[in-house]
Order: sequence, then structure tokens, then C-alpha cells
Amino acid sequence: MKDDEFVLLLIKSKLGDNQAIHQIIQMYAGLIYKNSYINGKFDEDCRAYIESRLVAEIKKFKKVIKF
Repeated sequence: MKDDEFVLLLIKSKLGDNQAIHQIIQMYAGLIYKNSYINGKFDEDCRAYIESRLVAEIKKFKKVIKF
């Protein structure tokens, strides 16, 4: 994905576009999954928490990179 495509996706996510939010979550799914282990066991609540924090932080962006 090119930088300008990601910025557009980020803007759409910030504006509440659920499909764009889902796309960003899918882009980082491997990293989210990897960090959802507690004591060597996958934790679904941890995964959900990470995803919810990701969405919350996206919505906090005040400026988006201009291209």
C-alpha cells in the first residue's frame, strides 16, 4: 500500500468509516495476534482490547500527514 493510500484510509477511519477501520485492523492483524498472548496462551480479551485501543487512538489523530 502506498503512503497516500494509507493516509486516505486513515482519514476515512478517523471519520468513522467502519470498512476503513476494519482494513487497518486487518493490516495489523499479525502484530495484534502476536501481542495477544499472556503467559504463552492466546487471550481473546487481550486481542479485543488491543483492537479497541487502536480504533480509539486513530480517532484521536489531530493532524494527518499531508501529501
